[in-house]
Amino acid sequence: MNDLFKLIPYISNSSTPVKVIFSIWAIVSVVLVIAVIFDKNRTHQEKTVTKEPQTVSNEETPTAMPSSGEETSAEKAPEQLPQDYSPTSAEIILSTLKDKDLTDLQRNNFMKRHEGRIVRWEGIMLDIKSYQSDDAESIMVFRLPSDESSIPEMITATFSSDASDDLSDIRKGQKVVIQGNLEFVDSYRPSPSIRNARLISVAN
Repeated sequence: MNDLFKLIPYISNSSTPVKVIFSIWAIVSVVLVIAVIFDKNRTHQEKTVTKEPQTVSNEETPTAMPSSGEETSAEKAPEQLPQDYSPTSAEIILSTLKDKDLTDLQRNNFMKRHEGRIVRWEGIMLDIKSYQSDDAESIMVFRLPSDESSIPEMITATFSSDASDDLSDIRKGQKVVIQGNLEFVDSYRPSPSIRNARLISVAN
């Protein structure tokens, strides 16, 4: 820019008007070009934004652990019952067997439909008897919790020798839950019984 202003005295001393006009036009053109270039450079610098690289964390989001009072999904999963499980309650079995309006044929068909099915019944333990047989089986006698009569309807459950340790700690009057195969004993006055019995739980 200083060099351009140095030319002004030279132009003013020139005797030719055309040269003076041409020289002024040339100087103005150069100044405009320089101004345009400078403005573009400044605009480019303003638009240039330094972007900080995004840091990608390789750390996984921690999974919330259940508190001591919470149960996991596995603990909440319902228990898988056997395929041949029967939801028929002991009350229904007993009431059907004692129904005087049924014929012997109807009662026998009812027992055939339920014979061998797996049941899970709750009862009040009355006694446990042990027999010195080859299998050393134990027979538990229990009544239904709803039967509080002086002569309750008694149901028996036969356990194998493997269950002797579990049965030895049960006291009379405790509430038990038993699972096993339903069978009917005494053809003249049939009553329900559980064979291959397994003790599920004991409570006071």
